[in-house]
Amino acid sequence: MSKHVALSALLFLVLLGLGTRHAFADIYQYVNDEGVISFVDNLESVPEKYRATAVNTTAVEEQNRIQSQAEQPVQPGTMTLQLNAFPEESAFQMTFFTKLLMTAVVVFAWFGILVIIKKTDVLKGREKILPATRIALACIFLVYLVMVHGKDVAGLFTMAGNKIEAVKEKQAQRGKKAGQAIKALNQFMDEAGKQPPPPEQDEEKNN
Repeated sequence: MSKHVALSALLFLVLLGLGTRHAFADIYQYVNDEGVISFVDNLESVPEKYRATAVNTTAVEEQNRIQSQAEQPVQPGTMTLQLNAFPEESAFQMTFFTKLLMTAVVVFAWFGILVIIKKTDVLKGREKILPATRIALACIFLVYLVMVHGKDVAGLFTMAGNKIEAVKEKQAQRGKKAGQAIKALNQFMDEAGKQPPPPEQDEEKNN
């Protein structure tokens, strides 16, 4: 029973690690030969021929955010709020790794209790109670895992999907604004070309 629980706990921690990797990974953008823009959460997923031109949008967004904050003057009244404010992802990351550390401590404590019970004479003469004790401890440990990390597993993969969708939406908005700017510039150039020449130029032509 204890071996099965240990393997289940190890598999659970591996799943959490994979979820963490996908949730906090950088988002890469690349354009294929047909001009289609694609987004992936790791550089290895980018086809080899496009890796040289792939852009780490997460790093670019972070750099732009830092630059915009540096350019904006900080008001004295809002300085404390900015120092105490954390992004939602950073807060989730801190909480998640704190829980993961607590789980690691619980795992070591659980194995320690089993070893102590087995090696000492705590249950001497009551060997029949030992299997029931192991089962009880295993059930408590599994309930702890579900209660502490149940929502985190789903939240990690949801965060990864939302992160990619947010980058796509932001890139689409930028493309839309660029298209509107080009359209306005073309309209301005057309209107400028339709305007009649100044009177001075007409007089010079007549002379």
